Amino acid sequence: MIEAPAPERISIQTRDGFTLAAQYFSPLTTVIGGVLISPALAVPQRFYQRWARYLSSQGFAVLSYDYRGIGASQAHLHPRAIRSDLLACVRHDAQAALEALALRCAAPLAAAGHSFGGALVGLLAHPRLNAALQLASPSARVSLYPLRTRLWLLPMTGWVLPMLSRAFGYTPARLLRLGEDVPLQAMLQWCRATQHAEYLFAELNPDERQRIARFSAPLLACHFSDDWYAPRSTIVDLLTHYPSARSEMRSFTPAQTGLTEIGHFGAFRSTAEASIWRPVCAWLASQLRDDGLNSNTA
Repeated sequence: MIEAPAPERISIQTRDGFTLAAQYFSPLTTVIGGVLISPALAVPQRFYQRWARYLSSQGFAVLSYDYRGIGASQAHLHPRAIRSDLLACVRHDAQAALEALALRCAAPLAAAGHSFGGALVGLLAHPRLNAALQLASPSARVSLYPLRTRLWLLPMTGWVLPMLSRAFGYTPARLLRLGEDVPLQAMLQWCRATQHAEYLFAELNPDERQRIARFSAPLLACHFSDDWYAPRSTIVDLLTHYPSARSEMRSFTPAQTGLTEIGHFGAFRSTAEASIWRPVCAWLASQLRDDGLNSNTA
């Protein structure tokens, strides 16, 4: 892999007045396209830095960012002070990040998201958005999980996380070793969504539901066989909300990739370069090199 230079640290302003910390990775070769990396809930953008550097070494302009009050964006405002819900992370944060990437990259764009970061990718809007990538992005409703997982997930999302979050005024994820601290309303909305048959789509307004249903760009959903949080059933269910997308699902197993484990986070570690990064990068290149033929028309 070509060693990529250090990223440019930038600040992004959302339309509802928040400041986000972001990083821009300039491509080292002829630009193929731009890739937006939207993180999982409670996961900081720095976790994806190796993957972002790899993409930039392969000819992609890459922008990663932290949601409001999370990770490096917490320097601008502590999660306790944030009253907006989880959907604002897509409606405002991800959209602002996509627009910031578009200002720096004139080529076709792709939106890549990990877990929650990929679930509502159909809400993003830009005339050059040509493809979407969902990495371990589940429809995380409790009823889709095996019984053993439900026995743990139901009390965690139904009682433990909501009670702790209300007591602290935000979710103390660092204290619980669950990642970065999360604003109260964002966590409460996610917990509520896990109990609903439509997951987060139940929280959308009618116009947003229609936009996702009309999302027609190529969409690759990556499933990892040993990921307890995003089992195959949850990936398949999420894709049913994208009936117009030219979607495909690829499954990766530890045996197939030569990795000891992949789980929910292993796809972003450098050990996954040959077995996961390369085929995903090739798919992105094939979609973005079509020069607008795949553009989402929603």
